[in-house]
Amino acid sequence: MIIDQARRELVLNGEVVVPTKRDYEFLSYLMSNRGRIVSTAQIVDALGEEHDLLESSVKNLVIRLRARLGPFSGRLETVRYH
Repeated sequence: MIIDQARRELVLNGEVVVPTKRDYEFLSYLMSNRGRIVSTAQIVDALGEEHDLLESSVKNLVIRLRARLGPFSGRLETVRYH
């Protein structure tokens, strides 16, 4: 997987994928926090104002991003707190 920041594109197995602006910024946020657990609240704080994002929408972002990433979707890990 290659992220072309200048073009705001992903290259997955040689195929160019152009995500929506929201999806790209979500992936960029996750990549900038690679190796860290980020909460739903942190995601909303980082992206919410510009995208009118609610905590309930974050789950949908994760689902959509996993679908776009295909075989690379396993790189997104959900950690649930009890």
